[in-house]
Amino acid sequence: MNNRSFHFIDWSYKVMLLLALLAGSMLLGSCGGSAESSVENATENSDKSQVSKFALPSKLRDAPLPEEGDLSAVLRTTKFVDNLPDETFSRDLTIVGENAEIRLDDLSAGTYIFEVFYVFSHPVFGDAIELASAARQVVIEPRDNRINFVNGDFSTDFDDDLDGVSNLDELVSGRNPSVNEEEEDGEDNLDEGDEELGVEPEEAVTVLIDLPNFIAISELPEGSLRGLLTVNDAAAEEMTLNAEQARLELDGLSTGPSRLSLLLEFSHAEYGDGIRVAETGDQTVELVEGNNTVVFAEQDYNTEIDSDNDGFSNLEELVSNRNPRVAEDTTLPVATLLFPPTTTTVTYDNTVVVRGIASDDDSGVSEVSVNGVAASSDDDFLTWTATVPLELGATSLSVEVSDNVGNRNTDLQDIATVRRVSPVKLQVPKDIVFDNRQNRALITDTALRGIVAIDLSSGEHTMFSDGATPSSAAPFLSPESLVIDPVRGRVLVVDTALEALVAADLRDGERSILSDDISGGGDIAIDPTNLRVLLTDYAEGGLIEVDLDSGETSEREVGGPFPLAIDIEVRADRADRALVLNEGLTVNSVGFLFYRTSTISSNEPPLFAEPLLRPVDITMDYVNERALVVDQGHRSITAVDLASGDREFVSSPTSPNLQNPFFEPLSIAIDADNNRGLVVDSAWNRLFSVDLRSGERELISNHSTPNSRLPLLRPSEITYDDNNRRLVLVDAERSTVYNVDIDTAQRTHASFGSATSGPEVPDPAPVDIVFRNGQRDAYVLDAQEGAIYLFSNVVQTLLSGQDAGVSLSAAEDLAIDIAGNRLFVSDSESRAIVAVDLDTGQRSVFSDNSANVVTPFISPSELVFDVVNNRLFVVDNGADKIFSIDVNSGNRRLITNFVDSESGLALENITDVTLDLANNRLVILDNIGNQVIALALDSRQPSLLSGAVSANIFRNASGVFVDSEKNWAYVSDEGAAAVFVVDLTTGERLIFSQ
Repeated sequence: MNNRSFHFIDWSYKVMLLLALLAGSMLLGSCGGSAESSVENATENSDKSQVSKFALPSKLRDAPLPEEGDLSAVLRTTKFVDNLPDETFSRDLTIVGENAEIRLDDLSAGTYIFEVFYVFSHPVFGDAIELASAARQVVIEPRDNRINFVNGDFSTDFDDDLDGVSNLDELVSGRNPSVNEEEEDGEDNLDEGDEELGVEPEEAVTVLIDLPNFIAISELPEGSLRGLLTVNDAAAEEMTLNAEQARLELDGLSTGPSRLSLLLEFSHAEYGDGIRVAETGDQTVELVEGNNTVVFAEQDYNTEIDSDNDGFSNLEELVSNRNPRVAEDTTLPVATLLFPPTTTTVTYDNTVVVRGIASDDDSGVSEVSVNGVAASSDDDFLTWTATVPLELGATSLSVEVSDNVGNRNTDLQDIATVRRVSPVKLQVPKDIVFDNRQNRALITDTALRGIVAIDLSSGEHTMFSDGATPSSAAPFLSPESLVIDPVRGRVLVVDTALEALVAADLRDGERSILSDDISGGGDIAIDPTNLRVLLTDYAEGGLIEVDLDSGETSEREVGGPFPLAIDIEVRADRADRALVLNEGLTVNSVGFLFYRTSTISSNEPPLFAEPLLRPVDITMDYVNERALVVDQGHRSITAVDLASGDREFVSSPTSPNLQNPFFEPLSIAIDADNNRGLVVDSAWNRLFSVDLRSGERELISNHSTPNSRLPLLRPSEITYDDNNRRLVLVDAERSTVYNVDIDTAQRTHASFGSATSGPEVPDPAPVDIVFRNGQRDAYVLDAQEGAIYLFSNVVQTLLSGQDAGVSLSAAEDLAIDIAGNRLFVSDSESRAIVAVDLDTGQRSVFSDNSANVVTPFISPSELVFDVVNNRLFVVDNGADKIFSIDVNSGNRRLITNFVDSESGLALENITDVTLDLANNRLVILDNIGNQVIALALDSRQPSLLSGAVSANIFRNASGVFVDSEKNWAYVSDEGAAAVFVVDLTTGERLIFSQ
């Protein structure tokens, strides 16, 4: 009996083999079903213990081995770590019938090479005669240790005696595979052995199977398709593919009844081998010699095999050039806008910095864009920003986000609106004309020393002509009255400082001097019939004529009081005349034939219904056959019947309604095609449109947002009512308090006021407001009276007056300590913090400059209470310091000086401070520095959140509140009459409510 060792693969070869397997040449997935593999696990129990059954290779199974010997099998297992062999062990397999069995339940997850060896022991020929072997690389997954072999994996070419005949064939022929016996008859050993043993040649049996119609090889990606035919319970045999005929062939089978099943697999260089495409169930056929055409109907095939469980079959994904072993990502990526707010905001800048977040759990985000502008990110778009250009007018923001497999989410359309308005705003308007060719109003402004154009469609302002637009030639000094000369395409402007009549081209605003001999010139009107303009003469009380071509001037005396305003009535049926409004509160007619003056309408008997009080402008309304007078006394537009002199209101504060009332109407121009008057108001510095039939008023030049209802005049302090999601503003000018909805920016009267008006505070100086129990209890500080009022359920009571203990000399700010049942009030003149009892209103000194104070107050102003740490922060603009005071012990501690030597940040004038508890910082509003600064409370280091900007500048910022969740600050600004929203991440500012 000979002792042998198995011909195991040496390790250098194994490493090469593993690398090849990892590259895909022998890749075998650890997942698979019964039809995909000919060697499968049979799970005997529901627990982890499993028996793996390895079917014998068909050539070994069908071979008539000598009866006096024994067939055995060995499984050699090698685990690899980092592509190198780590552990090797061998186990005996138990051969039961046509299968070899072994338990593999103790394998850990990882990459293995399995080597199967079938050996034969014979009492004469010796032990361990190798007959067949196979090797496979398998990735073992947790709870899945199935191992698959097909016939193509096995080699039966072992030839111990090197006689050209395999060990298996020699055993079948009854010869010793270890002895090379020369044959005297010259015939090969196999033939001789066959004759000696009486073995008949195998019958030639071939199976032919046509590919189903749903398998179109031309539609599959580059790779290889193969068919595996399972006959009875034998190992699957690989069939030969005849691609031209779309047919699978397999020969070498035996005749007789056979159960056949077919598995179609695909191999791809990137996706790997053994991708199951379709499989059939068993079909019993009678195999005969020759060709056997086996037909599987299309309904016999299971094509719903889905290896990655993504809802798409392997076949579908292969045809679509997708990896069927990687779940298809069809989930749209998600983006969320964090700034600006989703309501409409206003900006004077030509760009807006948009900030947001994005996510895609499957394949990751590859791109985010806003209105086509690519966003930037340094964390794979977990957070991102995009700087979006803005045109004048409203711009809707739309966000698109893509993932790394091409999914694109375009549903985030019009999620916010930013309205860019021109930085040009009326300051001291003087007169208005309507340019019907450009659908715009032209308004002179003496503060701007120019003419502002307002587009009547959009309401947007632009500078039409000033000292720098379009050039510096013939600059205005004090432009006032103006009129359009349509024939010559120009607007003529009376400049009272230059004492000149300036012509500005309607195309580009270029200026030239038509006449420099205008002294005392006032209102102006054009007389197209006589090719001249007429000006009211404030100095002499008459009219000044100016020739439209030469610019020559002359004086005309007219009777009556000094003229204030003029227009010219041009008629085809009678002589032209001037309509002159004068200081005598009369409307006079001046005929051009003899320059005789007559009164059309006055306040003398017989009295008309609407007396003139303070008329400032007059114009002809040809459409309605009347003159229109702007009367600041009535804050109205009054119609004057030119025949009877009778007067009536066209539009007044109460007629036809209370909406958009005038405050100080100054001048009117007529848009005849739309039957409307264009009225500029010098108090509001806005342009109104008045329907000349109904008198209804509409704002045209309106920078308000979201609308002009309850306009802000001087918003001072700001706080937040978190129970009702609204900002609360104190308007020091209007002596009232407003709510501003945090989602819509709509303004309403505070809920503790009456239904029609906000709570009135008597003679308010700069005031502050704090809340308890939502808005049920509101405490309002009246600095001028040194009083604190309580508004509870709409009822106003004086909580604490000057007779309640300590007198308040110069009260600055309020803070509430609910647990301590008290208010804190800062008093800059007495240099103290005063405590006020919430029940009795009694006052006492909480902290002042008494003895042993190391850091005295100089001018304490802004207060903020830290409810978590029981401390009060105090800003002292006089000492240029910020203190904290322990409200239990009264100990005072310096937090920071106004100038930080390390960062270089300097606080010049703190107007408000708020506590951002979520980020453990104070957020400080510095009005003079036009900046928002954070002060970290742990390190006491300041950092700039929003610095000096070229647009959306704070004019007189007075209050600040921080939304920690969104990382926004809301800033009330008395000078801008607005509430800004500031992104504390990027520093971007927008107008939230105005």
